[in-house]
Amino acid sequence: MRVPTERVIRDLEAADWGRADVVTFSGSGEPTLAANLGEAIVEVRQRTSLPVVVLTNAMHLDDPQVRAELSLADEVCCKLDAIDDARLARINRPVRATRAESIVEGIVSLRANWSGKLTLQIMLLPGTGSSAMAFAPAIAHIAPDCVQLNVPSRPVPLRHTLDTRGAHAAFDQERAWRMLDFDEVESARSEIEAITGISIVAPPRESHTR
Repeated sequence: MRVPTERVIRDLEAADWGRADVVTFSGSGEPTLAANLGEAIVEVRQRTSLPVVVLTNAMHLDDPQVRAELSLADEVCCKLDAIDDARLARINRPVRATRAESIVEGIVSLRANWSGKLTLQIMLLPGTGSSAMAFAPAIAHIAPDCVQLNVPSRPVPLRHTLDTRGAHAAFDQERAWRMLDFDEVESARSEIEAITGISIVAPPRESHTR
């Protein structure tokens, strides 16, 4: 659903954004699906000197128009949870047939023609911990400014319906992801950082407890 730019600005001006560090475009939907994303970014930047950040699943960065609109932001955080098609389908459940390679190349294309800050967000799940090193070549190819290794912290529904999208408190049946332990994540972080020379940020030890 397209949120009118006027609504975005009205909500911004009504919020206590003066104490904020950044203005972030995210939400329960994908920002790059909004036809007015670039327009909204421009309008926000005319009203505040705060950095503008966009969180994206990076599945539409093969579109030059999407990349052009993202380049208006100060920072773009791209998700990269899989580097093979089977794992991508299992973790991200894309609606259209999307190849992991096309996501990586879309991020590379954004990086090539834009001087803003590029951050990768990688969700480590059971089964990816031992193969986290497989991300290293893609990370080196993209050359982001920073990589954030994340672990799941919210429950997931046992069945996927539109009714449960974003309504995490409304699940009648849910389960928690089994999280990788701190040592597994820290090992992946240090090894990837050593290979790529890129700053890798991982959750602190207390994030791995429930």
